[in-house]
Parts: sequence; structure tokens; C-alpha cells
Amino acid sequence: DEYNENNSKNFTVLFEFDDTFTDLIDAKHSGDIFIPKILAHKNLLKDMLDNLIENANKHAFMNSSHERIEICLLARNENIGIPQITILVSNTGKPIPNNFTIDDFSRKGNSVGENAGDGFGGWYISEITKYFGGEIDLIDETGSEGIPGTDLVTSFEINLPVVYEEKL
Repeated sequence: DEYNENNSKNFTVLFEFDDTFTDLIDAKHSGDIFIPKILAHKNLLKDMLDNLIENANKHAFMNSSHERIEICLLARNENIGIPQITILVSNTGKPIPNNFTIDDFSRKGNSVGENAGDGFGGWYISEITKYFGGEIDLIDETGSEGIPGTDLVTSFEINLPVVYEEKL
């Protein structure tokens, strides 16, 4: 909301939950519902999301009024052994440079491209993710791993382990 209300920004931020969270909200009064909890510090989580948003604004957006960032929260219990919460932060704009990896993004002092920064933001985001016990991945949405038929170009997938589930 803060970003969307700021008139000096030329992009919008959309936030959504997947159906798992909607189902939890709908079933809240059943008395037999478990809410997943993650290990996170709200200020660090805010820093991480703010950095991802600012990186998209600085490095991907080309001053078009139709630029967008989508943040999606997903509960994942895929057959991975550990339940996870996934935060997908995706943007429109310019795609990431060819052959740019999550290791490049996470390396302190590494900067690439026309609008290269100082290489601190990606490292900081990566360190926050590690501190929470999670992992981060970079997805080129224009490539084979991307979502077909979307105008999104880049996504960061942050997977955080569920620490425990609290019964309502």
C-alpha cells in the first residue's frame, strides 16, 4: 500500500495469497485449523521485500507507467519433507541479463548491467533469507522455466521453512 500510494513511483505493487491461505481464512472458525509459522523478524522481512522492490524499480523498470511488481504468498507442502512458505516477488520490465545467476545476485560487491548498483542489495537479501533458514532462487520468466502467457519477466522465489503450526 505504501508503494501504491506514493505518487512518485511509476509502478504498482500487487499482493496476493494462494488458495491455501484463503482456505485457512475461510476455515478459521472450524476450531480444527493449523496456521503455519515461520522464523522471521518483521523488520528484516520488510528490508528484504523493500530491497527486492527497489531493485526492480532501479534495474528493470524503464519509466513506463504500466510497470508492476507482484508478491504472492504460497503455502507449500510438496513432497520435499519440510513444509515451506514461499514468497514470490515478480516484476515486469527488462529481463535479467543473460547468464545472470542467483550466485551472481547474492555475491557482495557484484554488479552487472546498464543500471548496475553497488552489489549490496542482492547480497543483503540473500543473507536475510539464509538467516531465516530459507533459500532464494532467481527465475527468468521469459525462459523455459517461466510462466507461459505472462508479461512478468523476473521472479525471486524465497522459500522459508515452516517452524511449527499453531492450532486456532
